[in-house]
Amino acid sequence: MANRPLVQELMLLGLGADGRVVGRNPGFDYALAGAVLLELALAQRLDVVDKRVAALPGAPLREPVLADALSAIERDKRRRAKDWIPRLSRSLRKRVLADLVRGGLTGMQVTHVLKVFPSTRYPVTDAAGLPELRAAVEAAVRGGGTVAEPRVTESPVAEPRVAALCSLIGPAGLGRRLFPDLPRRELRRRLDEISRGTWASEAVRAAVREVQAATAAVAAVAAAGGAVASS
Repeated sequence: MANRPLVQELMLLGLGADGRVVGRNPGFDYALAGAVLLELALAQRLDVVDKRVAALPGAPLREPVLADALSAIERDKRRRAKDWIPRLSRSLRKRVLADLVRGGLTGMQVTHVLKVFPSTRYPVTDAAGLPELRAAVEAAVRGGGTVAEPRVTESPVAEPRVAALCSLIGPAGLGRRLFPDLPRRELRRRLDEISRGTWASEAVRAAVREVQAATAAVAAVAAAGGAVASS
């Protein structure tokens, strides 16, 4: 995988062939915020103490999205991970999409529905390396097996950044799009196995677990609320 923020990787996975975001809302936006927190946790720039998220010292962060999130956490030490997910998700999608356009990883096409309502699409460019990204995620989820003969050994240890990305697929609502051929139960089992794996170092594992749990919980509540509203 390319050396770019997890939040950009997740956004690329969430863009359909037509350049539209296909993830479930608002779960997709919450998963983007979870990606920011996971990135900071893996970089050992945040910890969770008594359920509260705390910033850790270190060198200045190169990515503005990460730096701004860390600054916000430094200013407010009272919040839990589940509180930060909705807060960090505000306008995050637009900001990440703008970064992808600026970096040449997507284009930007504005059309008008019925010649009145603007609709913006972000077609992925070759520079994004999307086939390689999807291949890495595929390898982690399928674990070397096939749909007919899924791997049944203990959870394989995926590369940490790939594993972190896989742990966000469920909350983002991307599972069925990325793996339409996998039975729903099998897909959920594999994603859970990866999330619970030992890919994170001991130093950051507790913070990673807390962020994962918070992201999944907030997205699940949002999905349940949407289901009730549409019934």
